[in-house]
Amino acid sequence: MISLVLAMVSQVTSESSQLRKILPNNSNYFLEKRKSSYTSVQLILSSKGIPSSIDAPGYRHLIEHVVVRSKSGHDEELETKGALLKAATDRDWMRFEWRVPNEEIGMALEGVRSFLQFNTFEPEVLARESKIIGLESRDQHEVTLAVEELWESFFGRSGISTMGDGNVLSKVKPDELGLLWNSLTLSQRVTVSVSGDIDSKSVEERVRAILSNLPSGKTSSNAYNWDQRQLHLEIASNDDKIGVIPVGPINLKRTVASLVAGLGMSSKLRSPVFEYQPSMRGGIIVFYSKEMASIKEQLRGEDRSTLYELGKRFATGWVFAKQSSASESATFNGILLSLDPALTPGKILEAVNFTSYSDVKRIIDSVVDAR
Repeated sequence: MISLVLAMVSQVTSESSQLRKILPNNSNYFLEKRKSSYTSVQLILSSKGIPSSIDAPGYRHLIEHVVVRSKSGHDEELETKGALLKAATDRDWMRFEWRVPNEEIGMALEGVRSFLQFNTFEPEVLARESKIIGLESRDQHEVTLAVEELWESFFGRSGISTMGDGNVLSKVKPDELGLLWNSLTLSQRVTVSVSGDIDSKSVEERVRAILSNLPSGKTSSNAYNWDQRQLHLEIASNDDKIGVIPVGPINLKRTVASLVAGLGMSSKLRSPVFEYQPSMRGGIIVFYSKEMASIKEQLRGEDRSTLYELGKRFATGWVFAKQSSASESATFNGILLSLDPALTPGKILEAVNFTSYSDVKRIIDSVVDAR
């Protein structure tokens, strides 16, 4: 499987050209020209400097629901052109994606411009979307709920909520959301990421025009403003069926070693699932078997050096897979750019290559041998 991924990404790299730029107002953009049957246009709004106390109830998730429906007739217009609009909220960002036929990129860029100009939160709309979020919360998979509990066990309630409580959100004031939205759309928190068969010069001109008009303002000197008291932990935690490794920023040596260790262990599980979202603050790596069998039993007796080598190979494949399509590439590169302009897939690959066996072994031992 790894050789197939390597071959696929090698082809993608030779067909593509990339551009990363930071504008004078500190907004930024990623453009990639590549062979693709569609173009992915993404608007990414960073959570840098947003106090977790403000967003603990999931205000950003509610904003996502409202904004994605803010442009009247937009969904219908996209559907008639064979396009798709998606949105997601994570602890580090809010992300909107337009996946459109290459010739319809103008429609996606107009959507980006419209969303950034949105400024009205109507009570009846908030009530409707809060109810929808409440229904979504009830449908959360048991593993998702378990991961949220594990997150809280490591970081308390200092992590920004990705879902929120529908009952709490139904009581939020429009002015509160408006202030948060205005903060999220300050120029220094905005990234536009585009990947597809594009006219790079024309797209760059349009993206720059959109971003250059954004307002700027003061943000916290602590870029992520999050209590990181638990990040010194050297011992990973797991229950019988879910492996969890607490990690710090993606640019730390130990975080990359944890990525390698987690993927190495995952490679030996039956029907494995691996979850990790790169961040410049604390987070967790989660892995488990879809069969929900005991992780310790599946990994006991596995040679550590084999897991180390497999982990490095799969970590390389993981980075490559994150760029294997226009949508994946726009997402991964855009998120990394929104976290830190110096952070690139190449930097992560370099760190993976230089990860030491001793660091990875210690992390694997903490999972497999933990009591």
